[in-house]
Amino acid sequence: LIFFGVFILGLVGFSLTRSAKNIPSFEMIKRQYPSSETVLLSSNGEEISSHRFDEKKRSFRWQSAEQVSPTFVQKLIQQEDRYFYSHKGIVWLSLAKALLLAPHSIVEGHPLRGASTITMQLVKKIFAITSKSVFGKIQQLYFAYKVEKVWSKQQILEAYLNIVDFRGELRGVEAASLGLFQKSS
Repeated sequence: LIFFGVFILGLVGFSLTRSAKNIPSFEMIKRQYPSSETVLLSSNGEEISSHRFDEKKRSFRWQSAEQVSPTFVQKLIQQEDRYFYSHKGIVWLSLAKALLLAPHSIVEGHPLRGASTITMQLVKKIFAITSKSVFGKIQQLYFAYKVEKVWSKQQILEAYLNIVDFRGELRGVEAASLGLFQKSS
C-alpha cells in the first residue's frame, strides 16, 4: 500500500514537471493586476471621479509592501504563516500534522487544520487552482516551491497583499482596508 502511494505521488510529480506552466515573473503579475476601479485624476494627482466596472470583485491600485502598515503585515504573517521568512514555500511539518489529524477532524466534525503557506495561497490564486483534491494540493506544493526559487520573499508578500481575497468581494489589502475600515492600507 505504501509502495502504491509513493508510485502514484511519483507519477503525479512527473506529470507536473512535464506539463508545468512557466512561472510568471513578479513584474508580469503586477502588470496584469486588474483594478475594478477606473479613477480620473487631476493634473496635480487629486481624484476627480471614479467608476467601478467589475461588480464581482473589488480591487484597487497595486500597493507596494512598503505602502501597507507594517503592523498589519506583521500580524498577517503571524496569523497566516509564522515561518514565512524561513521556509521555501512549504512547511512540511505543518503539512504532515494536517494530514495526520485530517481523519480525526472529519470524524469529530471539526474543521480541517490548515497547512497552506502564504506562498501556497498565492499560487492558488495565480494559477487558478480550484481543486481541493490531493492533485490540487500537489499542484500548490509544486508551484509554491517553484515561485520561491524565482521570486524574493518581499515580492511574494507584496503579490499576496494585492491578489488574495480578504473577505467576500474584497480582493487585496487596499480594498479590504477601505471596504472594512474606510481607511487606506
